[in-house]
Amino acid sequence: MALLVQRDLAHVGVDMQLETVSVNEFTRRILTGDFDAVLIELIVGNTPTKPYTFWYSQSKRDFTGYKNADVDGALDAIRHASNDTEYRQAFSAYQAALVADPPAIFLALGEVTRAVSKRFQVVAPPRSDILPTIADWRLTDDSLRIAN
Repeated sequence: MALLVQRDLAHVGVDMQLETVSVNEFTRRILTGDFDAVLIELIVGNTPTKPYTFWYSQSKRDFTGYKNADVDGALDAIRHASNDTEYRQAFSAYQAALVADPPAIFLALGEVTRAVSKRFQVVAPPRSDILPTIADWRLTDDSLRIAN
């Protein structure tokens, strides 16, 4: 992916030099802000409040230095919403703020595939990640018969 970004930037006159670094060096640079660009996979989960960790200006994990009062306000409103209407309005404001001032260039969205034994009856909404529902999984009737 880095090579594709480098090639695309070259087409618009940007000479990006790629550098592979150790985990320790990567961590040092992230913590000190010693980078011009970084290619990283962020796993923000399937909840809209996870981006608070990365894009809220006072977050300890906001290693990019991104600051936007509209995003901060929307994330605060999401966190403190007391009903569905307030939540929807706050989330809409959050999305609009990110479109107006993106905190990063999002290149790809990974997909997760999970495999589960047929011994379990998995309960999950269609087309969603099943892992958050693990507490609701049950053994199938066939599994119970085998165990007894």
